[in-house]
Amino acid sequence: MESFDITFNKARHERKFLIDELDKGEVEQYIKENPGMFSEIYNKRTVNSLYLDTADFGSYHDNVLGHERRVKIRVRWYGLAFGLIPNPVLEFKIKNSELGSKNSYALRSFILDKMFSAAALQEVFDSSRLPLWLRNHLKAVKPILMVSYIRRYFRSADKAYRLTIDHGLEYYRIHEEHNSFTEHASQHETVVVELKYNKNTDDGVEFITSSFPFRVTKNSKYVTGMDLLHF
Repeated sequence: MESFDITFNKARHERKFLIDELDKGEVEQYIKENPGMFSEIYNKRTVNSLYLDTADFGSYHDNVLGHERRVKIRVRWYGLAFGLIPNPVLEFKIKNSELGSKNSYALRSFILDKMFSAAALQEVFDSSRLPLWLRNHLKAVKPILMVSYIRRYFRSADKAYRLTIDHGLEYYRIHEEHNSFTEHASQHETVVVELKYNKNTDDGVEFITSSFPFRVTKNSKYVTGMDLLHF
């Protein structure tokens, strides 16, 4: 769909590192000792993502198969995972070959509890200030998985590279209705590092990554959660 095309001046690279052999403290120490001289730029916070997909899991399969162009749809918010969800944002995370981008749309607040359903989320979309074509597109998808984790944010001294550390991952299967959130999986020992940078700074990234004792890996929290709870 043309409206999801990447705006290339905003596109960026993302390198991900899925780490099971080191604990969070050890990973943070490697980040602090990196020659990129990373420093923390925000307070850590809990990130929550409610993922949507089609009935045939089209987004999931596109990611598993590694299609060059793929889109993930999610509602993201920060803070408590359940209850009143203030300031949620609808995001289309777009991957086109090696570059990624994100289109975001503000949503009205909603409540995530045992009364939550796919129909309730559609009401949120319909009552938010979304373009008509987008609201029509969203009728073909439904909420299917929620992921929650703690994130810390870092930036290199030259401000060219951003890095995040995620831990305490929690996954919840979401049904169209009657959600008790008891279908749940955790990965408390896993740490995910993401290195993000603009395409015009790609030449210097090896200076950053060569000092890491962990390797770049293919990782998607959405795919991981689906594998744990759906397949």
